[in-house]
Amino acid sequence: MLSGAATMAYEAHSPAIPATSEGLTADWVTAALAAGGRSGARVARVERERVGEGVGVLAELYRLRLTYAPGATGPASVIAKLHASNPEVRELNGAYGFYEREARFYQEVAPTIELRTPEHYFSAFDPQTGDCVILMGDAAPAASPDQIAGISLRELTVAIDGIATLHAHWWDDARLADLRSIMPPRRHIATSSTTTAPVCPSRCRN
Repeated sequence: MLSGAATMAYEAHSPAIPATSEGLTADWVTAALAAGGRSGARVARVERERVGEGVGVLAELYRLRLTYAPGATGPASVIAKLHASNPEVRELNGAYGFYEREARFYQEVAPTIELRTPEHYFSAFDPQTGDCVILMGDAAPAASPDQIAGISLRELTVAIDGIATLHAHWWDDARLADLRSIMPPRRHIATSSTTTAPVCPSRCRN
């Protein structure tokens, strides 16, 4: 049975969500890994690299290459997904609840499905500020497809097969009712008698 947890926020023993990428330090990664169940992964150094910039990503992505203290072990590199610094992007994310949904997906939903997802090390969402961070496995050399060129037929087939498997798994499943407490319907939606449309950020209201 899926848990019907309240809106997720980081717990007292978890590290605070970094305000910027400068906060993705060795101490922070060590604490995040420990909060996720890897208490022996003491990180000595972090090399930070921005990835996925300018490809329509609604958050800031960083590849963190990790060097561990003597005797400590853990993943050689991880991906940190941090809330966007752009206020208009933050407004869009808040309107749709994207950050909360994704963080809760990795915490509550991903372990229950067969669809391949990156390994989840740590995630936190603060409903007061809208700040969010997710620490996940590095899927390199896999890469996001070119949004202009598109993808090959083989890649499309793999994607459709994965989607079909996911839908088949949940088809007419009573547990879907539990998901409404974990992945609530999107918020801040403006409706009329004939249309349903998302609230648009201030930039596109002119």
